[in-house]
Amino acid sequence: AAEEGVPDRMYSRLREGQISDRVGVAGLKQIKEKVDGLTSLLKDSCVAVEMSVSNGTRDVLELAKGINGLIYMEPKDSIIYASTLVAKADYLFTSDDYLKNTINSIQDRRSSVGRQLRQLVSNIILGTTDEVELPSAHTITDKGTVKPKIPVHEHDRTS
Repeated sequence: AAEEGVPDRMYSRLREGQISDRVGVAGLKQIKEKVDGLTSLLKDSCVAVEMSVSNGTRDVLELAKGINGLIYMEPKDSIIYASTLVAKADYLFTSDDYLKNTINSIQDRRSSVGRQLRQLVSNIILGTTDEVELPSAHTITDKGTVKPKIPVHEHDRTS
């Protein structure tokens, strides 16, 4: 944004979509490396780091890091999305349009990011890529309605 001449006061107002448009493959790699190195950085700073998490939690964290290496997503959103992948959910309900649109673009079988994510999920959860189904995302309104509607016969698993 600085290179584009955006005034300083605007930096904190960049939306996720605007950040995503500016972060390329090299930027995603740098973000992933920094997240991966956070534990070491804390230990080097004499901050005790203890990882006592269940396999499910560990899988979620590993997937969240991997997601951030593939596409820009806020850390909390990558954890939410990774949780739906570990739970093998069919749907994710959100009121966040950026998250919904990003997840639905990844779900498309023609998506390069989707193919890479399926491989990542299969590596972490020990399945085959063909078995990995990515959830679709739907908007849930303040009135509790879901857009788009989910066909009645498809509500076996939700998250």
